[in-house]
Amino acid sequence: MAGVDEDQFEAVRKWGEGLQGDPREEISAAGKAIVLLSAEVERLERELWSLKTAVVDPASANDGVPDVSPPDEEETGTVDATLRARARQFVGGLYSRPARR
Repeated sequence: MAGVDEDQFEAVRKWGEGLQGDPREEISAAGKAIVLLSAEVERLERELWSLKTAVVDPASANDGVPDVSPPDEEETGTVDATLRARARQFVGGLYSRPARR
């Protein structure tokens, strides 16, 4: 299964924002959770991008500063896959629960 593209992610985030205004407490809370999760995914993507693009000056490699190198391709795939799986599980759980009235 392919990952979520930027347009789909933005649609989910906007959907969450819209749900926050719902008068039903559970729906409003679900909207807030979607917005918070979206923000966390964006933060983690920025952090991952930062790690992938980190460059260490070889001349300063022995100055006591920890070596910062991009994660292995295998490790990156695992992180991406885990985040996407958790998001899918969360969103899927929203649809599988019966609506409260």
